[in-house]
Amino acid sequence: MAEIRVKLLLSVHRTVVEEKSSLFAWKLSGQHHCIEVDECEDVESYVETVGLMYCKELNKRLIKHSVSQVLGILKVMTTLIFIFFFFFLIQLQSNSGSSHAWSHAYSLYYLEAVPWVGEEEEHVMSSVLRLQSEGIGVGPVLKRVMSDEPKPATDTISHVLRLVLHSNEEKGRREMKSTVLKLLKGDNNNSNPNTTPLTSVDLCNDTIYTLCRTCLGSLLVLFRQLAQPEVTQQVVKQMVLEADNMLWLLDILADRRAADEYAVMWANQQELAGLHPRVSIVNHHYISCITAGYLLV
Repeated sequence: MAEIRVKLLLSVHRTVVEEKSSLFAWKLSGQHHCIEVDECEDVESYVETVGLMYCKELNKRLIKHSVSQVLGILKVMTTLIFIFFFFFLIQLQSNSGSSHAWSHAYSLYYLEAVPWVGEEEEHVMSSVLRLQSEGIGVGPVLKRVMSDEPKPATDTISHVLRLVLHSNEEKGRREMKSTVLKLLKGDNNNSNPNTTPLTSVDLCNDTIYTLCRTCLGSLLVLFRQLAQPEVTQQVVKQMVLEADNMLWLLDILADRRAADEYAVMWANQQELAGLHPRVSIVNHHYISCITAGYLLV
């Protein structure tokens, strides 16, 4: 089936978009009067974000949007590299009403205040963690899903990882996996090699292995069901999800050079291996991918 491509033309004021987006300012430098934006996944959010550049009271405009719409706008803002973000945070503290008070901050304060339904938490966390990985302060929003009481870093890591592992929404799950992997990679690179055996990195690895064992236990239960004569699509779907979780956790551990215990744990799954011939080739293929995944790393 041929891919359907939509082309949308927008006529805007150069001074407005240059002021609000450093990316637009760069693209319009020199004699350029036209910008082509390729690979635009969410046209509606893109158009709305450009329209918001003209808005003087952004908070009143955003309050009319749903959480999913604001998340879409926030993602486009990050893509366009909006400026005046840190200026706005300073002005907000002094109650200044500058016309430059326009950027991620409004969307973050909206997300802090507006009610979420349970399924929207995954999308909020995905967007917020992506901004956090780029150095943007997102503390107030994170407090919505985490306790105000100080907790060890491993508790926070465990909470975020569980959100990803339990997510059933493919796009949000894919984005969160990429962002979390990036955050954990940064944490691993910043570690001090001369620390004691019980370092934060080791504790983080312990947390990941705890989640591995949980996923493995779920995978075994599901494989027992798949070995029965009648199998529901829900069981198959859940098995595929758990297998994908195991592969993702393996990627994290391999990147942290801590996958040795994973190999031992996987090699000791005698019951899983015994069930393997009793499960259809289509379904046990996902389990074989975990073995292949370890061999490749």
